[in-house]
Formats: sequence, C-alpha cells, structure tokens
Amino acid sequence: MAVDLVKRTQELKAFDIGTLILDGEVHRNEKGYLVILTFCPSCSGRRNIDVSNIMSKKTTNCRCQRSVKYGGDPRAKVLGERYDAIYQRCENFSSPMAKNYGARGIRCLMKREQFIRYMLAEFPHPNYLGVEIDRIDNEGHYIEGNLRLVTCSENLLNRYNTRFFDYHGEEIYTLHLYDRLKKDYPKFKLARSTTYRLAREGCSVDNILSRNPRKN
Repeated sequence: MAVDLVKRTQELKAFDIGTLILDGEVHRNEKGYLVILTFCPSCSGRRNIDVSNIMSKKTTNCRCQRSVKYGGDPRAKVLGERYDAIYQRCENFSSPMAKNYGARGIRCLMKREQFIRYMLAEFPHPNYLGVEIDRIDNEGHYIEGNLRLVTCSENLLNRYNTRFFDYHGEEIYTLHLYDRLKKDYPKFKLARSTTYRLAREGCSVDNILSRNPRKN
C-alpha cells in the first residue's frame, strides 16, 4: 500500500521527540525505509530518524540526551550500546545471535535506563572497555543480581556450549588445551584453531599429538 509522505510528515508533528526538530519531509532511504531528517539544537546534530521508531515511541529524544540523563557520564553511552546488543539477541528472534539467547529462553528483563543506572552503581568500571557483561547463571536472564563484568576469555569459558577435555585423566577446558600442549610438548606444531577443532571432534591427546601440521 502506497504511503502518503506529506500526510505522514504532518502526523509526525504530533509526536514529542524531545530536543529533536523535524527538518525535512518523510522520504525513503536507500534501503526503502521511511525516514525523516531531524536537527538537535543541543548537539547541532542532523540525522535521519526511522519514521516507525517515532510513531512507535521508540525514539523520544536525541542520542545526545542519553548521557545528560545520567549526569553527563560518558560511560552511559557505552552501556547503552551494550544494552541495545543484549536486547537484540534476546528479544529480536531474527538476530543472528538469537539462537544462543532468545531461542534458548534467555530474556532481557531490564529497561534500558534501569540497566544503565544499575551498571553505573554496581560496577563503576572506568570505561567498560576491555570487559564484557556476563550472566552469573548462564541459564538465567539479564536481570539485576545476575550480571557481572568479565574479560573476553572468562566469558568464553562461561558459554553454555563450552566443552571440557580429558587431558591424561585431568579435566581441563578445551579452550586451554593448546596452551597446555605447548607447555608440556615444546615441539608441538599444530595451530591453535586445528587443535581446538580436533578436540571438539573427540580426538584424544595421543591422537592430536600424532597429527602433523598441514604443509603449505
């Protein structure tokens, strides 16, 4: 059904979009989505906003106001981006990551502002760079009390599909196998990725050690 772009532009004027000012007519972008150019006097920024986001009240202000809401704390922007990624993989089932989160029943049970304020209060990290937001209970939801900050390697070890490996009778993480082999067998030549693949395929230590690296 064709959309009356002039009429849609007039409809948008009835919505409260904070500091944003409509600065153009509704038009279609290169992907075919209806958008409208906006201007924010606070940050002097101009950008196209998805019309559906305004009409569904997903967009109610300029992005620059997000940090203002949290006392101008620049970390709020980073946490907001983290929240958006979490929400997508938990609540948007068309997301490529949904199979490991939303499809498994993992939900994001926090609102955006609630999440940001909670993280700033409970985990006052200097900038949140170099760390990831992980769930303590890997089968639990994104909710207060079930969140923590971890490094990337720590987060990998907490994934639901992490496997253990029988290393001469000792149970170790499969991700640690390559480093253990390099330590115990200095002449071990296989690549890390190959070692991990063979371990995941069920090969034993002796079987992996007997393999020769592929010739270029």
